Amino acid sequence: MTSRKLLKYIVVKAMFPIAFILSICGYRILNINTRRIGHLCMDVDSFIKESTLAGRDCKKFILLCPKNEVSNLCIAHLYKSKLILVEGSYLSTMLRVVAMNKIVLEDCYEYSETLGSGRAYLIQSKWEEKNLPPLHTLSLKDEDSGRKLLSKMGIPDDAWWVCIHSRESGYSGGDDFGQSYRNSSIESYQLAMEEVVRRGGWCIRIGDSSMQSIPKNHNMIDYAHYSEKSNFLDMYLCAKSKLFLGNTSGPFLMASLFGVPVANANMVPVSASFPYGRHDLGIPKLYRNKKSGKILSFKEMFSSDIANARSDRLYKSSDIELINNSSEEILDLLKEQLDRISGAFKEFPEDMEMQIKFRSFFSAGSHSIHSRSRIATSFLRKYKHLFSTGIKVD
Repeated sequence: MTSRKLLKYIVVKAMFPIAFILSICGYRILNINTRRIGHLCMDVDSFIKESTLAGRDCKKFILLCPKNEVSNLCIAHLYKSKLILVEGSYLSTMLRVVAMNKIVLEDCYEYSETLGSGRAYLIQSKWEEKNLPPLHTLSLKDEDSGRKLLSKMGIPDDAWWVCIHSRESGYSGGDDFGQSYRNSSIESYQLAMEEVVRRGGWCIRIGDSSMQSIPKNHNMIDYAHYSEKSNFLDMYLCAKSKLFLGNTSGPFLMASLFGVPVANANMVPVSASFPYGRHDLGIPKLYRNKKSGKILSFKEMFSSDIANARSDRLYKSSDIELINNSSEEILDLLKEQLDRISGAFKEFPEDMEMQIKFRSFFSAGSHSIHSRSRIATSFLRKYKHLFSTGIKVD
C-alpha cells in the first residue's frame, strides 16, 4: 500500500464514527455528480421519483451541492423541499469522505452512470404510467423575475421560443478526450432555427462562452455568449420553452424537469436513442463501416461492438465510425415535434409498425430500453430501408 493510499485509509476510518452516527439516525449521502447538469437533473429527479413511488420519505437524504462546484445552484434549490442540501465547500468535502464508509452511502450510479443500466428511464416510465405530473414548477416570483429578464433580452411577453443546444468540446475540456463522440456542429441546427423564426417563434441557443458563435439573425439569441447569463436564466429559459432541441448532452434535462417536450438529434450510442419522457423525440447518429463505407442496418447497429459504447476510445478502436445527422434531418425532427405539440402531425399504421420494429432491436443492456420516448417518424420514414439492410455510401 502506497503512503497516499494509507493516508486515505486512515482518514476514511477516522470518519467512521460520524458515518455510524448518521447511519443510526437514518441519514444517507447521495453519490450524485452535481458538477454535471445532466446528472444533477436526471439522477436527483429519478431518486425522488423512485422514493415517491415506493412511499419513502427523502427528508434524511443529503445532496452535496457546494456553491463553487455545482453546475446550477438554482436547479439544486428545486430539491430543497425534498432533500437536505449541503452547499458549504468544507462540509461537502468532509461528507464525501464520510460517505466512503459505505454504511451511510446511497448509491445512485445506476440511474445514469452505470453502463447499460438505464434505471432512470424505467423510473420515468413508471411515473408516466401513473400520469403523475413533473415534480417542479416555477413559482410566481420566478415567473415575474423571468419575464423581466426576457424584456432585457428584447423578447416580448407573449413570445414563444425554442431552446437549442449542440454539444461542443469547450465546456468539459478536461475530460472531453473521452466524450467528443457526443459532439456535433451548431451549424447543422441552422435550418431548424430558421424554421422556428418562420413560424413566429424565437430561438435561444444555450451553452457556454467557449462555443462557436451563431450568426446574428432576427429572433435568434446566442445566449451562450450573453453577457448577463445566470443559473436562474438558464433554468427559466428551459422551463418555459415550447420545446428543447438538443442532442446527447445534459442541458436538455433542465427542460425535462418541467415537462417540456424534447427533440434530440445526434443521439449516441444507438442504445441511448430515446431522450427521456413520453413526449420526447430522438434521432440517432448512424454507424458506417470504415472499410466498406457501408451504413449499417439498424439491426447491425444494435449488434455492433459499440451499440452501448460511451467512450471515444471504444469508437476509435472499432471498425465503425459515426455519422452526424444532417441539417435536413434536424429540420424534419423539429417540424415533427412542433406539429405533434400543435396536434397537426399525422401518423399512419406503418409508422407505428416501424416504431415497434426499431424498439425490438433493444436488448436488456440497452441504455434507454425502458424509455417511452419515440424515434422521429420522419427519420424512420427516410431510413426504412435500414430495417432490412445497410447501404453503401461513396
